[in-house]
Amino acid sequence: MCTVTYLKAGDQFLLTMNRDERLDRGREIAPRRFRLNDKKPECAWPIDSDSGGTWIGTNHHGITACILNGYEESDAGRKDFKSRGTIIPQVLQLATLDKVERMLAGDFESTAFKSFSLIVVQRDAVMFLYSNGMGTITFERRDGLPRLWSSSSWKAAEVLPWREKQFSEWVERGAALTEAGIPTYHLLQPEGREAWAPLMKRDKSMTRSITQVLVSSSGVSLRYWKCPVTGGSAPDRAIGLNSPSA
Repeated sequence: MCTVTYLKAGDQFLLTMNRDERLDRGREIAPRRFRLNDKKPECAWPIDSDSGGTWIGTNHHGITACILNGYEESDAGRKDFKSRGTIIPQVLQLATLDKVERMLAGDFESTAFKSFSLIVVQRDAVMFLYSNGMGTITFERRDGLPRLWSSSSWKAAEVLPWREKQFSEWVERGAALTEAGIPTYHLLQPEGREAWAPLMKRDKSMTRSITQVLVSSSGVSLRYWKCPVTGGSAPDRAIGLNSPSA
C-alpha cells in the first residue's frame, strides 16, 4: 500500500508520497542526486536497497513521478519480471511530459513489469498511466485539482473508499500542511484505524517513509522523512535542484 497526494497553489505544486512496505524488506536509502551525463537532467530520488530502484523522484525540469503497485491477479504467477522501481529513473531522463508519454506509449516494454500505476506531473499538467502487466496501458491527463492516489492489497474494497472520504473531507477543511510542510492527511492515523490509515501500521508492514517534491518557478526541492515522523519534524534529507527557468 502507498498513498500519494497532489496539491497545486499558484505557480507551485506539491506531490507527497507515503511509502508503505513490509518490515522484512531492506531499509530505504535516503535520496541522492543523479546525472548520467551533461546532456541529461539532474535528478534526485530515494533508493530501495532491495531492488536498487525507487518509488518517487524528480528532475530539474520539474518532471516528477511516482509509482504504485497494481495488484492484478495475473501478477501472482509472474516470475520473469523486472523491478517496477527501475521505471522512474527512465522517466526522469526526459524534459517534458509529452516526451514521457511518447516514450511510455512507444518502445517501453510494459509486459516486463507486474501491473502498476504511474503518476507523472509537470507544472499544472498531471498524467496518470495504468499498466495491467499484460500489455494494456491506459493514459489519462488530469487537471490541477487536489488529487489522491492510493493502492492496497488488503481489504481494497473497503480501505480505498475510506481513504478517499478522509481525503475529500481534509480538502474541504482547507488541506492543511504541518509546520514542516507535510500535508496533515499523510499523518492521519485514527485510533482503531491504524491498518487503514494513510500513515499505516500493521503487524508486518507500516509506512516507512514520506517523500515530497515541491516544484515552483524558483526551483525543485525533494524532501524525505524517515518514519515515525511528527508534524514538526524537519526532513531527514532535502535536495534542491535549480530549474532551467529559475
